Formats: sequence, C-alpha cells, structure tokens
Amino acid sequence: EYHDIIALTPPSIQTEGGGADAAAAAVAGEPAVDTDLEMVKRRAEDDAKEAASATKIQATFRGFKTRQELKDIDQAAAKIQAGFRGYKVRKEMKEGRSRRSSNPEQGETPHRLHHTGSVEESAATKIQAGVRGFLVRRKYQKEQDAASKIQAGFRGYHSRKQATN
Repeated sequence: EYHDIIALTPPSIQTEGGGADAAAAAVAGEPAVDTDLEMVKRRAEDDAKEAASATKIQATFRGFKTRQELKDIDQAAAKIQAGFRGYKVRKEMKEGRSRRSSNPEQGETPHRLHHTGSVEESAATKIQAGVRGFLVRRKYQKEQDAASKIQAGFRGYHSRKQATN
C-alpha cells in the first residue's frame, strides 16, 4: 500500500511539504521517504479527524431526531387525552341533563339548564378568544422585535463597513 502511494504520487505532491530537502532528494534520484511518510501520516490523521467529526454529527442528529420523535409522541398523547377528557365531560353533562330533566322536583327546568349551559359556553368562548388574541399579539410582538434586531445589526454592519471605506 505504501509503495503504491509513492509510485502514484506526482512530483509536485512529493515536494509539497518537504521543501528543499525533498527537492534535493528528488533531484538526486532518491525517494523523499520522510515527506511521503509525513504525508501518509497527515492523511491518516485527517481521516481520523473526519471520521470523529462525522460520528459527532451523526450522534447529534440521532439525538435531535429522537427528541423530536418523543416530542411528537407526547403531543399526540396529549391530543388523545384531551379528546377523551372532552368526550367524558360531554357524556357526563348529557347524563346529568337527562337525570335533571327526569327529576323536575330539583327546582331546575330543562329551559334553565339549557340557558346555564349556553352562558358557560359563551364565557368559555370569550376566554378562549381573549387568550388566542393575546397569543397572536405576543407572537406578532416577538416577530417585530426579531426584525428590529436584525435590522439594527445590519445597519451597524453597514455603517461600520462605510466607515472603513
């Protein structure tokens, strides 16, 4: 393997790292063994560094992918749980309404139950709308702040560049 590298290495690469010693050895007809050995060692070191870097990148990506999958699973589980809780509450409300409507001695009429439910739903809708509006405004403000920071950074860069020219 080593001899193949020497035979296939062009003269410009053989004299690359050795300087005058390699050039003198090449002129004298002697192979520049030290230079070739150093070059082989450098290539081996570079390959080892490259392999280590690739391993780190792969490990980082695998960790990222795993965390992303766990996050997706957690979100899916939360959606399923929320859906089931909603179903359970609606079922209980429906059963409660049917029990109350069959027992008019409790003092509530079916009309009043319906009215109370709509007030609760209306209040919940208003609260949800308020929260959604707040979240949208907060997201918009964050985007505006980020845009301002980017613009300020570019203006500073541009003014420094103009000052040096």
